[in-house]
This record gives sequence, structure tokens and C-alpha cells, in this order.
Amino acid sequence: MTQDRSHTSSLIFGLLAVLTVTILGTSGWLLYAWFAAHERAVVWDLFSPWLALRRMLLDSLNPYSATVLEETQHAIYGRTAYPYEDQQAFSYPLSIVAVIGPLAILPLPLAQTIWFLVLGSSFLVFLWVAPRAVGWSPPLWLRACTLLCAYGLYQNVWAFLLGQVAIVIAMLIALAWWSLHHQRWTLAGVCVALATVKPQMTFLIVPGMLLWAFWQRHTRVAASFGITLALLILLPAVWLPDWPLHWLMRLQRYADYTFFAPPLQLLTGTTGLSWLLAGIMVLWPAAVWWRALQKTPIHTAHASAKVWEKPEMRNWLFSWLIAITAMMAPRTTQANQLILFLPLFYFFAQLSSRRGQMAIAVIEVGIVVVVWAVALMALPATHDPEYTWRQHQWISPILPVGITSALWGLSAWPGWRAMGETR
Repeated sequence: MTQDRSHTSSLIFGLLAVLTVTILGTSGWLLYAWFAAHERAVVWDLFSPWLALRRMLLDSLNPYSATVLEETQHAIYGRTAYPYEDQQAFSYPLSIVAVIGPLAILPLPLAQTIWFLVLGSSFLVFLWVAPRAVGWSPPLWLRACTLLCAYGLYQNVWAFLLGQVAIVIAMLIALAWWSLHHQRWTLAGVCVALATVKPQMTFLIVPGMLLWAFWQRHTRVAASFGITLALLILLPAVWLPDWPLHWLMRLQRYADYTFFAPPLQLLTGTTGLSWLLAGIMVLWPAAVWWRALQKTPIHTAHASAKVWEKPEMRNWLFSWLIAITAMMAPRTTQANQLILFLPLFYFFAQLSSRRGQMAIAVIEVGIVVVVWAVALMALPATHDPEYTWRQHQWISPILPVGITSALWGLSAWPGWRAMGETR
């Protein structure tokens, strides 16, 4: 009976793999045909790094230079960008050459086709790995519901349309989390290092994962992270030795023309209060740790370390860091929010009963419906000059606020099972 079940599972897995490859292959062929027939069509968030890296790799130009910026603007707008417009400047750290670099030497239609396939594959890998990373094992019907809702969510639709690298970053963080859970220390360090190419998404979770690994004495995580990060810094130095300085100068200019205030600032209306709340959020895990420590029989250094060793506490910590990053990250948009499915799945893992599974399905469908309803009722037409600002103002706070509130409520709940005794 066991062998028959194993054979059936292998057969289903094989059929799914063949189906996935077939779909990706067909999609790739159709995408390439479309891009080849529309030479002026560009994938918005891919084009700037593609052109900048292409000029660096093939023409030895500085990707942060005014020459490359002017060429990018003329390719997108047909003119130099106005001061109030998105300048389309290449603002990534040059370490992103490890992710997008191979595409930069390809013609644009082929590069864009491959990039969409990479995003689609990364999305599927994320949805496969993320529940396993946080310890959530939904039944098949709920997995299907989750898949459909994830694909249909407004934020994820925009991430695909823009060609956002945030999808790849979310996959890397999910893989790192899964690797820490399954003691794949080297893979965890590599994934965490690669995730640094988009720092506004990972400036809390990356040090959080490294500190957790250091506290638990998993030195291979730190070693693989350090080696990978060193390679990410040194590789582009072959073309531009002082690239970190150019990147920092570009970031300063980037802040001058982007208006994406963090959700926390949108909600409070003031910078000072948002900074105060951000500080409280960053320090909140210390309060959770202290509360958990009070439930331990003996207060020793060993017991202190054991608090975060428990999977429930570790998963809450990582979830919290991701959620509050989305609350306070500067210059980030709703297209970067796929990563929030990790803390969302962790919260779902706490609702394990049959009634809880139905509640999860209702929550998933409700999120999709509410966000699309807000988008349809509150946003102007896409060609309206205020569309992007209104989109950020109305859509960006929804998921971060909801998920952060859920995690805070969970940590304050007296019956939270993560607060069991640590021995």
C-alpha cells in the first residue's frame, strides 16, 4: 500500500513537472513573438537595469552616468524626463549584475521573455517553499485557493506587469527561511546574501536571519553569507572599481524625486511619530523575548538562547521583521509585497483546525476582493498624472498594516503556543 501511494505521488509529481515545463515553454514562445513584434514595448522595471548593465558590460560605460540615464529616458519617454516624472535612473547596487547581468548581453525581446519566465518560475517556487518554511501544511483545496488568490492579488499582478525583481527577492528569502528550518546552512547564507540586491525589502530580515544563526552558533550561515556577499561586491568591481560610491550618490538623487512615503508615515501623517512607532516596532521582539523568558523554569544564558531556537518563536521573529520592513521601508511600493505572504502564511499556520481552514480561505478571498475594490473605486484612470501617487496612498498600506496587526495580536495573546515553557 505504501509503495503504491509513493508510486502515485511520484507519477503526479512527474505529470505536474511536465505540465509546468510545457506551460513555461509555450508562454516563452508567445511572449517572445509578442516582444519581437513590438520593438518599442519595454518591461518597465527591467529596462533600466538591463540597459545600464548592457552599457557597462558591452561598452565599458559607467551604469550610473548621465549618458546612460539620458539614453534610458529617451528610450522610455522619447525625450528627457521632466523633473516631476520618474527619472528611470539605474538605482540598484551593482551587485544586481549577478541576477540580471546575463540578460544584459541579450537582445531586449529575448531578455524580457526570459525575465518573465524567471519571474513566473520564482513565483511558483515561492508558493511551493514559503508554506513549508513557516510550517503551514494546508489541504489540497486550500493550496489551490491560495495559488489562485496569490496570482489574482492586485499587488502581485502589478509586480508581474512591471517585471519587478521583488518576486525573485521574495523567493530567495523564502528559500533562506526554508534552509534554516531544514538545516541547509550553506544554502541559507547564499540566499540571504543574494537578497541584498534589493535592500529596501531586506534591510531588517537579512541581519535578523544572520543574528539568529549567530546566536544559535550556525557558523556556516555566516561563512557562506560572507563569501557570497564578497563575490557580489567584487564581481562588478572588475568594470567599475568604486561602484559603491556611485551607487550611494545615485541613491541620494533617487530620494529627491521619489514620493513613496512608508505606510507608517502615510498613516501617522508626521515623520516624527512614524520614527517613534518604527523604533517601538523594531524593539518589540525584545519584549516578546522577555515575556517568553519569564515562562522558563531557570533564567540562564542557555535558556535565553533557547527561546529563539523554538521554531514558533523563530518563525514569528522572521515574520515580524518582514512585516515591519514593509511598514517603514522608504521608496517602496505595493509591487514589492509578495514577500508579505511569508508572515501571512505563518499566521495561517496558527489556524490549524477545520474551522480555521475555512477562515483562511475567507481571509484570502477577502483580501483579493477588498484590494481590487479599493483600486477600482478610489483610483483614477491609469493615464491620470496622480494615478501612481493615489495607488501608493490607498493600496500600499493594506497588507502591511493588516499583517503587522495580526502578528502583534498573536504575540500579545495569552494562549499563544509559542509561549510554552523553554527547557
